[in-house]
Amino acid sequence: MVNIITLNLSKIKSNIQLHGFNPIEYAINSYYNYCDCNSFKDLKCPCCGNHSLTYHKVYDRNLTYHYKDKMYNAIIKITVCKCEHCSKIKGKQKYHAILPDFVLPYIIYESSTIMKAILDYYNGVKSKEILERLEIRHKLLYDWIKKLNAYSFPASIVLEINNVIQNIISKIIEYNSVFLNEFYHNYNHPFFLFRLTCVPLCIIP
Repeated sequence: MVNIITLNLSKIKSNIQLHGFNPIEYAINSYYNYCDCNSFKDLKCPCCGNHSLTYHKVYDRNLTYHYKDKMYNAIIKITVCKCEHCSKIKGKQKYHAILPDFVLPYIIYESSTIMKAILDYYNGVKSKEILERLEIRHKLLYDWIKKLNAYSFPASIVLEINNVIQNIISKIIEYNSVFLNEFYHNYNHPFFLFRLTCVPLCIIP
C-alpha cells in the first residue's frame, strides 16, 4: 500500500528564480529541488512515527492546469519513500508518495484550477464558457460543484469566515496550499478527494 505525504512547499526555501516559469512550473521545480537535495532523513514514517524514510523510486503523475487563458498538461515525477523499519516486517511494507501541496490525491486537475472554475460558475459565468476554457465536459464541472457544496461548511470553519460559497472559494484560492494542509490537519481527510475512503495522509513542514 502507498500512503500519501503532502509536502508544504510554502515552507521550503528555494534558490530557483521565478523568471521564465509560470507559478505551477516554479512549484514543480521547487518540489524537484527539494527531492533532489534531500536524503529524507528529516521525514518520519507516518505509520510507525519513529523511523526516517529513505528514497525508494519515482513514478510519473499527470497534472492539468490553467494559466493565462491556456490549458497545460504536465507530467510530474513523484518521489516515493519507504520506511526501512516497517518494510522489514513481512507483509507490512510501507511506501509513502511525497505529493507537492498543489496536487490533489487521485485528481488530475491542479487545485486552484478547479476552484477558479467553480468561482466563475457562482459569479455568473456561463457554463459553456468555463467548459470551453478548461476543455472539460459538463459532468466534470458539476461533479466539482457538488463536491464543493458538500465541503463548504467544514471549509468555512478552517478559513474562519462566513459560510458563503463565494467567500469560501476566494479564500481557498488565496491560501491554496496553506488551506489544503490545514484542512487535513483538522479533518484527517484530504480536501476535494472524490473517493469516500482514502489511504492515510500526513502533512509535513
